[in-house]
Amino acid sequence: MSSALRSIAAAVVLTTGVLAPPSTSLAVEKRVKFTVEVRIQGKETVVGKGSDRTTTRFREGYQLATHLKSNGKLEPVNIKDPRYTRKSVGAAAGGTGAPASTGGKDPRYLNYFGYENCGASARVLVDSVSTGVMGDASNRVPYTIKRQTNHRSTDQETRMLCSAHMFVLDTRSDTIFSDGAIMPTAPGMTTTIMHEKSTQESGDAAMHGEIMAWVKKQLRQVPRTGKRSETIKLTQNPGAALHAGTYSGQAKVEISWKLEAVN
Repeated sequence: MSSALRSIAAAVVLTTGVLAPPSTSLAVEKRVKFTVEVRIQGKETVVGKGSDRTTTRFREGYQLATHLKSNGKLEPVNIKDPRYTRKSVGAAAGGTGAPASTGGKDPRYLNYFGYENCGASARVLVDSVSTGVMGDASNRVPYTIKRQTNHRSTDQETRMLCSAHMFVLDTRSDTIFSDGAIMPTAPGMTTTIMHEKSTQESGDAAMHGEIMAWVKKQLRQVPRTGKRSETIKLTQNPGAALHAGTYSGQAKVEISWKLEAVN
């Protein structure tokens, strides 16, 4: 082969990458399964005027499993870091248009997103019994209220759960960043017994809002696997009595979670 042809062949190899070793930096799609379980047990009271008094004992919680996927590309910025949000808002307010950044120069973050038909599942449990008395001493009226559900998610509900989650995984510290798990919803039944009569009403099986706020906060920055427990003092009356009065409550909350790779 002439020297001219050898020069052309070398140029082709350098340009097309033929004979070069395969790149090790190509991104490969990754999938994970996220599971979380929340268990709550508590007691609350409402004390009003005269004989008005109601005590509620409750158990509630949920189980959730969903799948997410990443394109496998490591990013230098953690978009779920609270500092990123503050910088983004500040840049927008100042009109600078400057990109917000909390990362360094080395890519380390994987973004995971939910996707359609991911195979999510959820179960919601609410078992609450309120027993109370209202009225004056000459006309005391006892009553009982039961709020219950043991609901497994429908196909429509799981489709919503599949698309609702987004996580960032710090591959260096193995830490998950998110907005917290989305609490699944569920229909429930409320039974009221008063004056020896029982009435039933269907509706949403609501869990205690301030407990769910605590749960969501715990999951914003956590290791891939873990569990936490806390006894929470309740201050927000969720409508635990048929009469007005001073509210107090307490609940023990246990939460466990896991983010694991799947094929």
